[in-house]
Amino acid sequence: MPAGTKLPAEREFARLLGVSRASVRDALHELALKGFLDRRPGRGTVVAGEHRDRVGQFLGVVDPSQRTLEEIVDFRLAVEPPIAARAAERALPLDIRQLDELLRHDGAQAEHASVDHQFHLLIARATYNPLLVRLMEMTADWVVSLRAASLQTTRRVEVSRGGHRSVFEAIRNHDDMGATRAMTEHIKHVAQQTTKKS
Repeated sequence: MPAGTKLPAEREFARLLGVSRASVRDALHELALKGFLDRRPGRGTVVAGEHRDRVGQFLGVVDPSQRTLEEIVDFRLAVEPPIAARAAERALPLDIRQLDELLRHDGAQAEHASVDHQFHLLIARATYNPLLVRLMEMTADWVVSLRAASLQTTRRVEVSRGGHRSVFEAIRNHDDMGATRAMTEHIKHVAQQTTKKS
């Protein structure tokens, strides 16, 4: 497809290809990380040109083996609690409804990793700061190792879901300090479960 071509919506793409929306979402996300697609709220997804975002390319291709669990957790603790606080301050009813619906549909353990990714991305979008959204999109592959299927034990998923619910409640109540605490605890608790598993 030539640069500037707008791709169909995820639902339509999934229907055309005969695959799940989760598969389409993951594939588009990977292509965006590598700079082949440009995804922006309100404009949709378009094929990137030769001027692809070099920062995004760099962040997307850094060898995962060069990132330790401690570095990933430290990065998340530095970035995500403040994002959650801003979401608590700025979230509109639509944002809260989308987060609530996502958590209500977090049923199958095998699909939790996808829900987890979408949950944190929705929080970033609720800040209404495109730079924060882009940061979360570009660095999402750094968290892939924490969401590996082999780590999705029943206990880890339970801990993660509990953390999601606490963060959501703080955002719904527009409690920025509560959102900061909840996100911090969520990341730490999930990391502890991951360490136990690994």
